[in-house]
Amino acid sequence: MMLQQKTEQMMDIFSAMNEKNKWTDDRILMMAASVYVVNDKAFDAERYYQLCEYIKNDQGCSPIYVRRFVLQ
Repeated sequence: MMLQQKTEQMMDIFSAMNEKNKWTDDRILMMAASVYVVNDKAFDAERYYQLCEYIKNDQGCSPIYVRRFVLQ
C-alpha cells in the first residue's frame, strides 16, 4: 500500500472514530487510527462504537480488555 493510500485510510478511520467520540482527544484518535493502518487491521466502526459505549457506561474497564476488543 502506498503512503498516500495509508494516509487516506488513517484519516478515514480517524473521522469514523471522531464522529462518535467528540470527548476523546484528537491526538489519541490519530494514534489509534495509525495503529490500525500500521498493523494492517480492518477497522470495524460498529464494534468500536460498542466499545466506546461500554467504556462510557463502565469507567472501570481494564485496558487489557479494551486492547483485545479493539485489535482482534
